[in-house]
Amino acid sequence: MRRGSSLRVLRMIRPDPASLSVLFLAICFLLGGLLGWSYADHCDLSARDAFREYLSDYCLFFEQNDTGASIGRCFLLYFSAICTAFLFGFSSLGLLVVPLLSACFGFISLYTVSCFVLSFGRDGALLAAALTAIRLLFTMPCFFLVASQSLFRSLSITLLTLGRGKRLASSGGRYVFIFVICLICLCVGVFCERFLTPVLFRAVINAVEWNL
Repeated sequence: MRRGSSLRVLRMIRPDPASLSVLFLAICFLLGGLLGWSYADHCDLSARDAFREYLSDYCLFFEQNDTGASIGRCFLLYFSAICTAFLFGFSSLGLLVVPLLSACFGFISLYTVSCFVLSFGRDGALLAAALTAIRLLFTMPCFFLVASQSLFRSLSITLLTLGRGKRLASSGGRYVFIFVICLICLCVGVFCERFLTPVLFRAVINAVEWNL
């Protein structure tokens, strides 16, 4: 009886594979973010001056225009990573590609923030938050949700190929359903990006004291 009870307890506390996938991808994201921050921090003075000039022009563009990034750029920023992760969920290559996607996601996100901070100090952090907050609010949960499922499926396919795993319990219907729901959420995010991000960004520009 004690042995049976112990086995039941072990089954109850056994980590969920999807949760482990999210944790692993989060670690990859953080490592990529630290690399992006370190890369920006080690740029020489001429590169930092170029950053500052570019970002100043970028801020002026937002300040003088009612719309932000183009619709094509918005779709690229919102959908490229999640669509790539979804497609590689049908291949064992996803074991390599999906963690790299997560690391690249972290690198780009923290690199953008660090460029603003290095160029404008504390005000740069506010500018970066106004520019990226809405996008990350939509893209991060959707990416990790799809990418964690993709990584788990890739592992299952790899083990099945090696003759050590079992056939996937589902035909992929749940996987596709999650992906479609995330696409709908990202479409809402693109709408918010186009109409709310410029408003937030201009509000921060007018609120902080900084020199172009």
